[in-house]
Amino acid sequence: MKLAIYTAFTFLLLLVAGSCDPSEEVVNKPLIQIKVSPGQGTTAQVFMFDLAGSDSRTANSSKIFSRWDWDGNGLWDTPLTRMTRYEHRYYAPGTWNARVEMVNVEGGSDTSGITVPVFRGYTAPVPVLKAEPYQGHVFTEFLLDASQTHDDEDSLDQLTFQWDFQSDGIWDTKKLDTYRILHQFPAEGFYQVRLQVEDPSGLKNIATASITVTLSDPGLAAQFTYTPDSVTDNTPIRFDASGSKDLDNPDQPLSFRWDWNNDRVWDTDWLTNPITTHVFAPGVFAFVKLQIRSYRGLVNEAFQQIRVYHKNIPPRANFIVSTLAGNVNTKFRFDCFPSRDVESAPSQMFYRWDFDGDGQFEAGFLNELIAFRQYDDPGIFRVQLEVKDPIGDTGSCYKTVFISNGSNMTGMFEDTRGYGYERYGTVKIGTQWWFARNVCLEFADTSSTFIYNNKYENIYETGLFYPLRQLASLCPPGWRVPTKNDWDRLFSNYPPEDLFNALMPGGISDFAASLFGKGTGWKASQAVYEGIYRYGYYWSATKPASSEQTSWVITFDGVNRKVLQGWDSNENKLYSVRCVKDAD
Repeated sequence: MKLAIYTAFTFLLLLVAGSCDPSEEVVNKPLIQIKVSPGQGTTAQVFMFDLAGSDSRTANSSKIFSRWDWDGNGLWDTPLTRMTRYEHRYYAPGTWNARVEMVNVEGGSDTSGITVPVFRGYTAPVPVLKAEPYQGHVFTEFLLDASQTHDDEDSLDQLTFQWDFQSDGIWDTKKLDTYRILHQFPAEGFYQVRLQVEDPSGLKNIATASITVTLSDPGLAAQFTYTPDSVTDNTPIRFDASGSKDLDNPDQPLSFRWDWNNDRVWDTDWLTNPITTHVFAPGVFAFVKLQIRSYRGLVNEAFQQIRVYHKNIPPRANFIVSTLAGNVNTKFRFDCFPSRDVESAPSQMFYRWDFDGDGQFEAGFLNELIAFRQYDDPGIFRVQLEVKDPIGDTGSCYKTVFISNGSNMTGMFEDTRGYGYERYGTVKIGTQWWFARNVCLEFADTSSTFIYNNKYENIYETGLFYPLRQLASLCPPGWRVPTKNDWDRLFSNYPPEDLFNALMPGGISDFAASLFGKGTGWKASQAVYEGIYRYGYYWSATKPASSEQTSWVITFDGVNRKVLQGWDSNENKLYSVRCVKDAD
């Protein structure tokens, strides 16, 4: 009791003290004006509450903020906002006393209210129809599900459901209290199922669901093979569909028919034998379609695109070497995989080698893609590869291998990045290990893969060419693009007058510099190349601090047999790259 008296006394003192301050400003309350439209209505209507006629009653700002208690229960149903128009719907009938509080920017606030008579109203149900699955065959039982249907006044159990499965305007069922139903369609076609939902007051609404019915049965596994694997025109080809199955009824028989050109015209009647033959006319591709049919009349299909060859074309021999230069201690790796045949894969062909260029093959044809060779004596050797396809036609190609009288240690590095493994011969010169072949790392973006004259077959001889912007990611981990200092260390191992010869293929260094020219261009399709077999250009990673558009470049001048180096503008240039690392 004493605490209450003391608290009241303190409040009065503060009030008196506050009222004695002549500088205190009077805070005006906002003027609230409410309009509601309609003035009365039903539970099916939305009421518009309009405060646009209200006034903040402040000189500083016309901004006012308001919030609503729609049912007058003392709890605010909206936050304070600057909205002047609100929509609200009452779902229960009654006389509702809506209250609004309005606040201006000076903190002045006031409340007001308005009475809204609301009578019982009725709204039509909102049907929601789903089909599961939405496509199937004539034996599929489709579940039509309207369980998500809702009505503002009535529960789901108080509604009735009527179905039109054919969408022909004729109801196929009576009014049911079932909101889920199974249905099987008698024929293939596109169906727009209609559902009408009605509430106890007679209000109704319609929803639809689309269903596609076919004769296709995913439980039928259609497949076929053909022999021989290499298809040529005017040759009987055996097609075998005996691997096809009815997974749901494996003991039941199947029938088969074929479309040899995929022109939507079946070229055979229904056959009971899964094996048949066909002769193709000359052409590039045949598009063969198989359709199988079950005992229930359901079908499924398989399709294959088959290459039809006019005649056997001899294979085109090609091979790559880990390096084209080395010494008697170098183990060379020869890879036939670049060989190509129209009818056969590289693994299906046969190979034999003449490593010494003496016209004598070291062995007969072998089905081996990789061969290794170590030479006993220095020299220049014209290596021949002969390839034979399964038909017996052959093709040959040649590459020159240089064996020096040098004694540098050599090795091989396997780069697993890019689209395929690249194997580079390596050579230890002084205190450095160098790639003995130009970098050949392809990028996913083909517009940034630069090949001499845009001919892919050149990649195995010349390597790739690179703009300066690609140098950072070219060398594999542990290796680097050489700097000016790296090149200088390499050159210091040989007298200036012998440098060019020492670094060329067959020279004592086994570095095997190449004279594959250079290119210019931003995109591979537009690049222009020049200087092959006369000059070789190599990037360094060194750039002057004064210019990002200049780099230290090494040039092997095959015309004057000199090694040149110096600063060069790098914009738009495409040069070769070697990788280097320090010896352990």
